[in-house]
Amino acid sequence: MRKLAEENNIELFCLPPHTTHRTQPLDVGVFGPCDAGGWNNVIMSWMRRAFLPGTIQKAWRKCGICPLKPDIFTDTDFAPSTSTSTLGHFPASYPISDDDTDLEAEEE
Repeated sequence: MRKLAEENNIELFCLPPHTTHRTQPLDVGVFGPCDAGGWNNVIMSWMRRAFLPGTIQKAWRKCGICPLKPDIFTDTDFAPSTSTSTLGHFPASYPISDDDTDLEAEEE
């Protein structure tokens, strides 16, 4: 699994069990403070302005759902993405190995 991830520029990190409430950066630093600061009120206000019947109907039309337009997209719209020239970045202290036995041991 590590080799496949490395070949596809994906970094794998194993978090200690039962720590995601503390180790997910967006929850800790972005969404958490937003909740404490009345973020729900901001979202509800935005939704009342954005979720209008005309806006929703336009979105369905644009996607070819209503009215139904099955030929709105071409095969290229659903073609697999092409590889990019992005190279993976691995910190010097990050252990990279082709051996997945350490991951299997942690899962048990």
